[in-house]
Amino acid sequence: FAKQRPKVFTVYVILRLLVVAALVRSAMLKEYESMFVCLLVLVLFMLPSFLERKLKIELPDTLEIIILVFIFAAEILGELECYFIQYPNWDTILHTTSGFLCAAIGFSLVNLLNKDNRISLSLSPLYMAIAAFCFSMTIGVLWEFIEFSADRLFLLDMQKDTVITTISSVALDAAYIRLGRNPVEDVYEEGQLEAFKHTHCHPQHQRCGGEWSEPRPGRLS
Repeated sequence: FAKQRPKVFTVYVILRLLVVAALVRSAMLKEYESMFVCLLVLVLFMLPSFLERKLKIELPDTLEIIILVFIFAAEILGELECYFIQYPNWDTILHTTSGFLCAAIGFSLVNLLNKDNRISLSLSPLYMAIAAFCFSMTIGVLWEFIEFSADRLFLLDMQKDTVITTISSVALDAAYIRLGRNPVEDVYEEGQLEAFKHTHCHPQHQRCGGEWSEPRPGRLS
């Protein structure tokens, strides 16, 4: 494999080493969810080669490299390194890339049927292009269904659009406010700004330095 496809092998080894390094770091920090993501990425890296052997096909080197880089960019950079939050256009870039990837995969699948001598099928280029487009759109819609369902059922915030509308805290209790003290000002003045930030961030965003509102002087209404 290394001699036959050196470019794919080089990219595969580099990305795999980076994922293993992230896995070791997550284990040292006892971040078990991050460890699971790293293990999932290692499995996904083997998927293109597995499909090539099982289906007896050969993906173009460029397409396979793009797939590997896309998996790394989405899971390791996007989820673990929080690029989805740090860079507003990161999600748009990945969605655009995934659209072209799915179209290329759909085109390749239809092209395999078109070239198979065992199947009496001859498709026009226009039909193949339409089939590739429909395949890409279908995969995109199904993925949005998965993200929405995961957010609704498991509160994972895969769409990165969670808005905190309620804060449950003894320090913000109405009885505490009636004592004539402003809990927000107290937290700010006592140097516990980090604790205040954590109450304003979604749990999944806390390790990423999620966005929060700067406390302003004044009494709570």
